[in-house]
Amino acid sequence: MNSNPVISIIVPIYGVEQYIEQCARSLFEQTYPHIELIFVNDGTPDASMSILRGLIDVEYPHLKPKIKIVEQANSGLPAARKTGLASATGDYVLFVDSDDWLDEAAFHKLMSVLRFWCRTKEGKRPDLVVCNY
Repeated sequence: MNSNPVISIIVPIYGVEQYIEQCARSLFEQTYPHIELIFVNDGTPDASMSILRGLIDVEYPHLKPKIKIVEQANSGLPAARKTGLASATGDYVLFVDSDDWLDEAAFHKLMSVLRFWCRTKEGKRPDLVVCNY
């Protein structure tokens, strides 16, 4: 296993202007540094993307190299996730809904579980790591 695997986090965005700031902040503040954030604008008609871009520009410009914003016409959640997958370059993929938020150590904890599992299983990588909320 790569000692610093990258996690691609895919966030579809549609009609979440009241939630996107909290969701994005929870991703931008993660303690695990090896992440790629992919926000898929699924043709949202509200201010979600303006809020997201403003947050990135004003408070998190240092994270721009880790952030991708992908635009598409409204095609629904499964299509937005598929579009995000096509842009992902990480070793692992995590889907986050844009009206959710995570503990700042969420990815760090998931990677700790993964590393522990790999050590106890002689380096064999699991296909999936699951967590509760």
